[in-house]
This record gives sequence, C-alpha cells and structure tokens, in this order.
Amino acid sequence: MEKKARINLDLKVIIGLVVICAGILFLLENLGVAIGINIWDFWPVALILIGLSHISRPSETRQTFSGTIFIIVGVLFLLNNLDIMFFDIGTFWPVIVILLGIAILKDAVWGSHKVPSSSNNFNLSFILGGGEHRFASDQFKGGKIAAFMGGGIIDLRDADIQIDDAVIDAFAFMGGIEIRIPRHWQVNIQGTPILGGIENKTVVMSKEELAAHPEKAIKKLTIKGMFIMGALEVKN
Repeated sequence: MEKKARINLDLKVIIGLVVICAGILFLLENLGVAIGINIWDFWPVALILIGLSHISRPSETRQTFSGTIFIIVGVLFLLNNLDIMFFDIGTFWPVIVILLGIAILKDAVWGSHKVPSSSNNFNLSFILGGGEHRFASDQFKGGKIAAFMGGGIIDLRDADIQIDDAVIDAFAFMGGIEIRIPRHWQVNIQGTPILGGIENKTVVMSKEELAAHPEKAIKKLTIKGMFIMGALEVKN
C-alpha cells in the first residue's frame, strides 16, 4: 500500500507566499483598485502559517507545542484586528509566562524530542532564536535549514558521505547559518545573497594529507539557498 504524501509547510515557502501576497495587494492599491481591506490587519496569518509548519513536519522533527502556540497567538491577533474578538496583549501577557513555564516542565518531566545525532538528514528551523545541532552519521545525505530573525550552527565534522553528492537547502531571512564540515569534504555553494553574504572558509585536504590518511576520500557537499539580509558561513 502506497504511503500518503505528507504536506510539509516549509518556512521558506511561507515567507515567499506572504511576500508575494503582500506585493500583489500593494500593487492593486497603487493601481487604484479598491480591495476594501487593510493589508496590515492580516499580518497574524504569518504566525498561523509558521505554527502549521511546525506541526506538519515528520514525527522526528515535529514541534507540536511551539506550533500550537504560534497558531493560537496568530488567531487571537487576527480576530482582534478584524474586530471579531477583543484581545489586548497588555492584559494577557502573563499567559506567555505560563506557557514558558509549561515548556520548561515539558522538557524537564517528559523530556525534549530531539533528532538523534545519527540522523542521515535534517529539517530544522530557527525562528527568533538559535541553536547548535551536531550530526555524526556516516551515511549523511543532506537536509533543509531555515532561519528567520535567528540563527543556528550545523556541525557535520563527525559525519561522512557515501553518496555522490549530498545537498543542503538553506534559507535565511534576517538571520545567519553556520555549517561546519570535515576537511575531506569539498563544498559547492550555489546561493543567492540579497543584502546579505556568503562566506566559504573551508580548506580541503591536500594530496599529501589524503595519502597519509587512506581511509579518507574527497566527498562532495552542495549547499543551495537564498539569504535575504542574512548570511551563510561554511568552515572547517
């Protein structure tokens, strides 16, 4: 029986769709088309979509708790903006403290759900925060990473590649991503910085070093992506 395809809302897709919709609405306004809505009233939709992206991931990387919080907060702000329900953040800010306490208890009592270091690929998002993830799989195949007003470090120095070319899809919007790789990996960066930057600080093993370590062989890693007011740094 065939497995049903799971819908996975990628953070990059969400940001792209939001930007496109905003651009279309602004264009219609400039052309004098009466759209009858205030575009800024719908900014909480971005929070809802981010929450959906958290809970729609595969089980090993799913973030149900944080995703639910994003959705609830987004819905409350949206209902307030549309005058359907009154929501004053000044009154309900203690709820954020309560939710923070629940998150702490969740990790302490039930344990956090982290991707094991032997995972062959990853799908990570850093939203308004950061983190460091180390992978030690000898069958590394690639992964996806997105940073939105945050940043993260992916440490692959203990990993290895067996396929012809592992691919990492990276995206940063007002954020930064650092990827650390072994010296016997050769990186090929195919990225587009927009008001951002890309730095490749890696040094590949020389022929003499490879001869001294016959167990090592040059492996290929391709990093693709876009960096809007953000940066990518790859080093050893």
